[in-house]
Amino acid sequence: MVKSDSSDMTAAIIPLPAYHHNAKNWFLQVESIFSMLRISSQRARFANVMQKLPSDMMDEISDVLSDLREHVPYDHLKEAILKCTGHSEEDMIQEILRNVTRSDKTPTQLLRYMRNQLGKHNVSEKVIRGLWLERLPKSVAQIIAQMTKATPLDDLAESADLVFAQFDHSVNVVHPPDTAKHERHERNETEQALADLQRQIREIQISLRQRTKKPTPSRQQRSRTPSRERRSDQGMCWFHRTFGDRARNCRTPCTHPSARRNK
Repeated sequence: MVKSDSSDMTAAIIPLPAYHHNAKNWFLQVESIFSMLRISSQRARFANVMQKLPSDMMDEISDVLSDLREHVPYDHLKEAILKCTGHSEEDMIQEILRNVTRSDKTPTQLLRYMRNQLGKHNVSEKVIRGLWLERLPKSVAQIIAQMTKATPLDDLAESADLVFAQFDHSVNVVHPPDTAKHERHERNETEQALADLQRQIREIQISLRQRTKKPTPSRQQRSRTPSRERRSDQGMCWFHRTFGDRARNCRTPCTHPSARRNK
């Protein structure tokens, strides 16, 4: 059983809503009250929850209560209750982010917004990464998900912005409504763009890894394949090297013929 000192345990006892068997929602209510009253002590939170638990729940988690982790008694208790009732911490996070969608946000803006919504909840980067990928456009998520898991999430989001910018301009073209010809054209263009993205996934992955790892010039030079295709790509920006003539963006300096024509 967890040790306590009386001042920490009794000074923070507060009225909480009655426990109900939707433990996930109950903990959301309870933790919002804790946050509002700035009750962060593990022992104070533990004491408040314990005084609200019904006897049948106490019986269910009796083995946990007899062997609580001393430094995090509240977290241990909460984990046991959620597990007992078929919920998990990730279920709670999903509930918080239930109405969060990409809307018109870029990948980096979406990630920042999700972190703000989670507030002080202690959520691992691995969980945030998975929830963030779920909310990206499918084609962008497929490309980004194949990058190394060691890539920091913020770097991953910046790389996703590059892919999103190209895909967003090449696929999400707005045409006048109620025009069958435009609708067919948009559908064909979308299908072609998706096919191009699938064929070029490997090249995009290489480009993104080079962007995040930033190899030294000597290593970069040794890694180049001495093929005609590689030589012809030298000097092109990421967009033209990846999408060729279909690129809608360009970054200077770039040796692609269309870039020179636009100067």
